[in-house]
Amino acid sequence: MYGSGQGLRSIAGEKVVRRYYFCSNFRNKGSRVCNSNSVRADFAERYVIERIAAVVQTPKLLDDIVVSLNKSRSKSVAPLQKELAAIERELKTLDMQKQRYFALYESDTIGRRNPLHHRDLGASSLLLKRKYRQKRIRCRHRHF
Repeated sequence: MYGSGQGLRSIAGEKVVRRYYFCSNFRNKGSRVCNSNSVRADFAERYVIERIAAVVQTPKLLDDIVVSLNKSRSKSVAPLQKELAAIERELKTLDMQKQRYFALYESDTIGRRNPLHHRDLGASSLLLKRKYRQKRIRCRHRHF
């Protein structure tokens, strides 16, 4: 829907603005695609508010809507939760590798110039932690 205002003059000469909603396909693509189907905005808005009030006053209907929304959102959250679990496993693996590296370094088994350098593990760990935080945020936004 697309909203539009129309300025008119009343009999007394005062400016009257009437707003309308009409099909956006009609506005963008013309009459070949759709009719105008304009509706006065005050009528449409009043109808929507009345319908919302009716839904809110019917607890069963409101509960059904919330359950339906939660189901659809949980379906979209499930893949994110799987990704979070995979990232958590990778982080644990990296932490174990860092601990082993430190143990070998402290026992002088490996030196500073070893190809398996602690900075590589740290950088990988930081990237995974950042990715993990981003996925957690996306997961929270999709779930009630």
